[in-house]
Amino acid sequence: MVAEVEKRVNFTPETKLEVWAAAAARCVLCSAYLLDSKAYYRTIRVGQVAHNVGATSGRKSPRGASDLSGTERAKADNLLLLCRDCHTRIDDPLLEEQYTVEFLSARKEEHERRVREVTAFATLRKTTVLRMSADVRGAPSMPTDRQISEALLVESLTGFGADTRTGLFEIDLPDGQAESYVWQVGRSRIDKEVDKLSSAIAASDTEVVSVFALAPIPLLAYLGSRLDDKYEVRLFPRQRRDDVLAWTWPASPGPAPTFDIRVPFEGSDPDNARDVVARVSISAPVKNDNVPVSLQGIPTLELAPTEAHPNPELIDSPEALSNVAAAWRDALARVERMWPRCERLHVLAAIPSTVAIQLGRNHMRSAQSRLVFYQFTDNGYEEAVSIA
Repeated sequence: MVAEVEKRVNFTPETKLEVWAAAAARCVLCSAYLLDSKAYYRTIRVGQVAHNVGATSGRKSPRGASDLSGTERAKADNLLLLCRDCHTRIDDPLLEEQYTVEFLSARKEEHERRVREVTAFATLRKTTVLRMSADVRGAPSMPTDRQISEALLVESLTGFGADTRTGLFEIDLPDGQAESYVWQVGRSRIDKEVDKLSSAIAASDTEVVSVFALAPIPLLAYLGSRLDDKYEVRLFPRQRRDDVLAWTWPASPGPAPTFDIRVPFEGSDPDNARDVVARVSISAPVKNDNVPVSLQGIPTLELAPTEAHPNPELIDSPEALSNVAAAWRDALARVERMWPRCERLHVLAAIPSTVAIQLGRNHMRSAQSRLVFYQFTDNGYEEAVSIA
């Protein structure tokens, strides 16, 4: 027996007024003000009342699959005030995975709670965007403007726009990894753009930098080492997908993993060791066979998941990334305690881009051992970038 399709029930003028009042005439998702004065004697309403659960249960109704009756779908609890752009976005079939009933309900509840607490506000914080890309395995990695916009919106952030001097900073890295000049040029381009970014932030009202970066691990770590701790940094991952949500954190992450540090080889004379190896196994194990001959037989520590096996999907939330950062800081402190004369910490890492940036960012410049990052090649790990 085919279930009867719930037909549209129009909401009442009183319900519409309730929705507008609960949202304070602002878009529930982006906080755009929706009373637009067009003439001295008249105010034009430009907002749209949208359904969360679709107005009908028809196959083409966005989020229409529900047990709610047509009357229940027309109640204020199921309606939200949106600007035209956000209304179009939530009903886009390409974005149905992001704009679920649960997501929209949570944003509606958050927005209306803020309305009750204050009389005027903006829910989106302005952020400066830093975009860095290089060809990775022969494929371009540059995030699109729309992918960045969607990722920021999910995190309640909004960019300044490319037409402002604090809006968007881009680092285009050279192709290839076989020649030493690639690492030198890459560092130079990072230095130039981060210097400009720091100057712009010092003169503006933004306190957040949103980073979208996919590049070789040594240059990602170097970028992290150049990002100042005087402003908030948000890191965005590149998921293994190609749609508009490719640079968002997964909507349903697993439990945040924890990480252990072990010391398989302390060295024969730890008090005088000048070089130490750090193997960081997050996306995959760093195998002994791939360690350069020059690094074999020197003190070594390993950072790896406590229970899970290393895999590319392990870091699926900011909480997971935070746990890695804490373990890395512990590893650096352990190096100082166990090998007090260490001058160079050689980092062999199989890690996602966000973790690479965090490794560089959590290094205390001029206070801790120099970090020497290696790039994995067909010949194993080869020295690439040094961070003082």
